[in-house]
Amino acid sequence: EQAITLANQVLEEVGSGPAAAEALYMRGRAYEHRIAKSDAELAQNLQAARASYLAAMGQRPSPQLMSYIRASLGKVAFFQDDFQTAAQQLWLAYNELRDDETKAASLFYLGKTQQRTGQFGQADQTFATVMRRFGGSVWAERAKQIQGNKPFYIQLAVYTKVESMEAAVKLIEQR
Repeated sequence: EQAITLANQVLEEVGSGPAAAEALYMRGRAYEHRIAKSDAELAQNLQAARASYLAAMGQRPSPQLMSYIRASLGKVAFFQDDFQTAAQQLWLAYNELRDDETKAASLFYLGKTQQRTGQFGQADQTFATVMRRFGGSVWAERAKQIQGNKPFYIQLAVYTKVESMEAAVKLIEQR
């Protein structure tokens, strides 16, 4: 909360420009990492972070800051199931990022985005790159664990009696 308040104070003082871009980026990070008590609150925090990142992009940030804004926006978009925006922003951010932690995380989330959109071959290549370039990192370990995952399935129900399952199937078929 203090980071959000401080960012808002800076925004009031500077109005616009590169300093405003930094304040908006920091405010976005604060919203992104804000503890939520419910799914609805989490969704609000992610949307507030996204709005701050988008506003920061319009304030003439330095190229370096722009890469971090894009990486953060891409991650937020991923968690909002906006995979097109996630892939675009993570890809645009990657080459300009300077620290290995953020580069590895961005590449990892790009791979997850590729999986979620059915691009399993590309995802496996992306995860292989994470493991090769950032071996020994938590991101390389996570990539190793999910590389090779293919289609996702959702279990809708578990039945203890065949009759109950058959009744549910009939109900679904009627719709």
